[in-house]
Amino acid sequence: MTKVKNGGNPAKSLEDVKAEIKNHNSDIKARYGGRGVCTLKVNDRSISNATLTLIFTYPVNRDGIQKPEQYNVGMGSAHIPLQVTKAKNASNLLSHVLKINRFSDNPIAFWDYLDYDVLGKAKKGIAPKVIGDLIEAYKLAFIADNKDAKNPESKWNHYRGRFLKHLPSDAVLTSKVLIDFINSLDDNSQATKAITAVKALLQYHDLEREFGNALNCRKFTGKDTEEKETYVPTDDEVIHVWENGFSLFQRNGRKKDRKQLHAAKAYQFVFGIMATYGIRAHEFWHVLNWHNPVDISAKEWVQVDSDDSDDSTDSEYGLGRVQLESDRIIPAFFDPNNEFPVLVISDDTKTGKRLAMPLSPIGDNWIERFHLKDGLILPDIKEPLKVNCDCRLKGTQNIVIMLGAGTGSTIAWESLNVTKFSSHKLRHAYTHRGRCLGVNPWKLAQSQGHTLSTAESVYAKNLASQRTAAMLKEEWQRVYQQNKLPQLTKEQAVKISESLKAETTDVNLFASKLLEAIYG
Repeated sequence: MTKVKNGGNPAKSLEDVKAEIKNHNSDIKARYGGRGVCTLKVNDRSISNATLTLIFTYPVNRDGIQKPEQYNVGMGSAHIPLQVTKAKNASNLLSHVLKINRFSDNPIAFWDYLDYDVLGKAKKGIAPKVIGDLIEAYKLAFIADNKDAKNPESKWNHYRGRFLKHLPSDAVLTSKVLIDFINSLDDNSQATKAITAVKALLQYHDLEREFGNALNCRKFTGKDTEEKETYVPTDDEVIHVWENGFSLFQRNGRKKDRKQLHAAKAYQFVFGIMATYGIRAHEFWHVLNWHNPVDISAKEWVQVDSDDSDDSTDSEYGLGRVQLESDRIIPAFFDPNNEFPVLVISDDTKTGKRLAMPLSPIGDNWIERFHLKDGLILPDIKEPLKVNCDCRLKGTQNIVIMLGAGTGSTIAWESLNVTKFSSHKLRHAYTHRGRCLGVNPWKLAQSQGHTLSTAESVYAKNLASQRTAAMLKEEWQRVYQQNKLPQLTKEQAVKISESLKAETTDVNLFASKLLEAIYG
């Protein structure tokens, strides 16, 4: 016996509902010409749990270009005949509106039509609200909710305030104001954060239903439209900055005092270590073998970044970990008999325990050039590893920005005549140097605390840029001068390069790039 629900309407089976919706979709497409209509879908579950969904496309603005975007709108339970009828009526209404482009110049009116006329949602009376008042009330609540943070005001500015301040504070909140704000944003990662901030403001004041549709007027990729090329310093530039930059340490133009000279030497030491070993700023306080040897057991694991890569080379070493081949004792860095000093990085760092190896250009020794074994001099930073409210190592930010512009103990870039680069780019330069030297890519990645895929995708991706040509030329000149190699003509270089490309190996690809950089 068929069960009866909803005022005498007999309930249907899932197969019956699917057949009804299939016939409805066919009728809609036949009536309105196929594409650009609003169809229905039944989620394939048991009839008691099955739901209905409206499916349609609507153009959105992406950087001034109208592009179609698919939307799904839930229409309730499929086992209730009244809901099925309501969903079919909604599909008819939307298909008609979409086909005649009724709201082509007023997208917000389309979403209001969907909410109030098609879906039958009740409109809510709203008194005019001044945006500045709304933001101020939300700010007070946000700071109160985050009172346990180290700096609630700073957290507000970082996550909400820096975006909401671009709304007209003295204007009344309207859909047009929000649409103008959304259309003024550049399509990058900051745009999605700005929309999140506005959405949070609307949610706090229970205004998302009335004004939330305005946020749908444009879709963002959430990525930079143009990939910015990272500037990576050449080896000669690194040497030039080390030799000349730290003698320029000044503060407010006053004569250098003893404290200033200590800071200059400390930052110069840090710069030299970062350039030679490619370690991170906070890892200076986690080197285990500055003065004492470290016994490393083969049973211990060296942790490196895990990025869920399917790279066969990574999986071969086991889920982002690599085991040492045998027990070994790593000598103290400052041991005078240690001819190839390796740094042992401890567990409590970003990527865990690992060994960091030094890399110098061909024919050079940066450990000697930068006087790294003259003695340990670390910057005088209070609580260097203290975490701030944004989960960043705030103390070591002084190291990270030591190559920045501004006041305080910074390098006078204008006097150096070198393109400005952050200290973190010394890690990128380390990767480039290792690739130019032909170091095994896996060993290179392991030394920096990365999987091979991370090193390739992030740190080595700029090798195919203008910096590659400059660095390869440097290395070639050193090799040429040291070994007095015969000079090739451009024609000979092209011929050799083409033959190497035919045999695709890493070594041949490197040699081919080298020739192209010099002669191309």
